Amino acid sequence: LYMAWAMFCSVMLQRRYRALVLAGVLEGLSALLRARAALLVPSSPQVRGGDSAADRLRTWIRDETALNDRVQAARDLIFERPDRDTETRTFAGLLVTAVDLRDTLLASELDLGLLGDDALAAAVRQRLAANLEAQAAALDAMQGALRYDDPVEAVHDSDDRPLHAWVADVSIPAGDRREHLLPALADRAQHMIDDLRQMRALLRGELLPLRLTQEELSLFVSVEGWPLAALKPHTSGRSPVLR
Repeated sequence: LYMAWAMFCSVMLQRRYRALVLAGVLEGLSALLRARAALLVPSSPQVRGGDSAADRLRTWIRDETALNDRVQAARDLIFERPDRDTETRTFAGLLVTAVDLRDTLLASELDLGLLGDDALAAAVRQRLAANLEAQAAALDAMQGALRYDDPVEAVHDSDDRPLHAWVADVSIPAGDRREHLLPALADRAQHMIDDLRQMRALLRGELLPLRLTQEELSLFVSVEGWPLAALKPHTSGRSPVLR
């Protein structure tokens, strides 16, 4: 009787489990964006007065590790059967897009060291940090909608490309390596904004095609158990496991 009740409760709560684990991913992604903004601009609102550069770096590493754990837990719950129903398909689309946003953020980290330390570099970092803060706020709203079943606030997603427009107005000396770096950074930032727009569309109930097939998604699910073939090498007396 207890086993039947436990199985019944587990089945009934699966939808809630998936929503909460996905909300945890968005919450962790929001924290990572703010940690990145704090690294870019020490005067960011997220930086406490006594935080040193080493403290901010430790926060970034801690948040990245925590997000990776949350992402894997969500993959195990959602990617196992992403075509179970329309809602699970929506959750799978949200998770794939959130991971893409995270990967774009991590890729951007590689180029920021090339900005330099002059006034232009400071202005670029300030602009990127403000963009990250805005994206973190949008993720907070989305994770709240998932966690508390709140409606997604209507946001007008224009086709403007503010970062590209700002970069186009920046005066860069001829031959400066940042002449090509700034447009690349703007492209990545715009890609992250586009990911947020897609996530909002999914939460509003729009049906968008998954970027990966079910077979490809299943590759990201943790393997449970182990095959009996793993015992074969240990049937010999040379095996320390057998001895």
